[in-house]
Amino acid sequence: MDIAKHIRIFEVSPSDDFTTKRTTAIRAIRTAFAKITVTTELLQLAAGLAEAGFAGGALGEELQTQIFGALKKQSPSLVVDDCAVEMAVSALLAAGELIEQAGNNSELGAADILALGLWLAVDLLPAADEPKLEQLRSEIQILARGRVLTAAQASRDRSTVPDLRLSGEGAVTGDAAAKAIAPVVEALRANAALDREELDLLWWLYADRSELIGARLLALDPVVRAIAVGIEIGSMMRRVPSQAYRNLALRDVDTAMQLTLGELLATLGDHRAALAASFADFDSVANAAAVFPLLSSLREGSVRAGIDGRARSLGDWTARALLERSALQVQFISGRRK
Repeated sequence: MDIAKHIRIFEVSPSDDFTTKRTTAIRAIRTAFAKITVTTELLQLAAGLAEAGFAGGALGEELQTQIFGALKKQSPSLVVDDCAVEMAVSALLAAGELIEQAGNNSELGAADILALGLWLAVDLLPAADEPKLEQLRSEIQILARGRVLTAAQASRDRSTVPDLRLSGEGAVTGDAAAKAIAPVVEALRANAALDREELDLLWWLYADRSELIGARLLALDPVVRAIAVGIEIGSMMRRVPSQAYRNLALRDVDTAMQLTLGELLATLGDHRAALAASFADFDSVANAAAVFPLLSSLREGSVRAGIDGRARSLGDWTARALLERSALQVQFISGRRK
């Protein structure tokens, strides 16, 4: 992220000293974000940043205190009532830096989950009126999307199971054996999770039936079928879905059909409640609603405020259903559930 460029959103002609101080504060915020270990908190953070930065919302009290503290440490004369935009943009830049600079890993980390939340939250927002702010929104969207797609692919690589000799020449024994067994078990569990996901999906495809609605998929209205497929495949994910899973969800979808979210909800009709019941136990749909605009709209039965009202293809809505529903599974697959 080019901090010097983006701080011009709130400071038209920043001096070198101003830029240095804001860069220091932003990197302190980034460090704080990297320490968050609970998935639901990271998703709520993404929701809060997107709403405050691009949807006219305000930072939550706790987050505002954290962000303002980092800024005021560098600029003691700063007053909280005068810097709402500065706090929101600084926090977004910190999140962007965390996503941009995080290393690649087969395990989902804070940067991956934050990227997933920001991509989902920013994607359905209307373009910002301020060109500089819109440029930041676009950069965040592209950066977060790229991180998620990379993590999705990396997380599907099968783990190499380490060799382990417990008897004969070169065998490990005692405490050394216990330590050597741990990575073997971890690799086997990771591979088994991917195998289980693929088997579950294979059986579901073979059955050709929506468990949520209780009917054959091909007997459903095309719009109902498309959203049901996205949600049901998403609920089976043990990793963030890669492009292959998106293609699978779209295999029978009329991608030329265009609908607004309001039109989509109307077409779902009575099936909306059945679809919403499948994720009723997930608090994140309400607590981080900006990350889950489709699922929260399905739950409420009305279009969530602040969503871009343009029509999108049914394929986009299906992919959206898949990604939002799989994002709820992240709290189980990342080991970061509270």
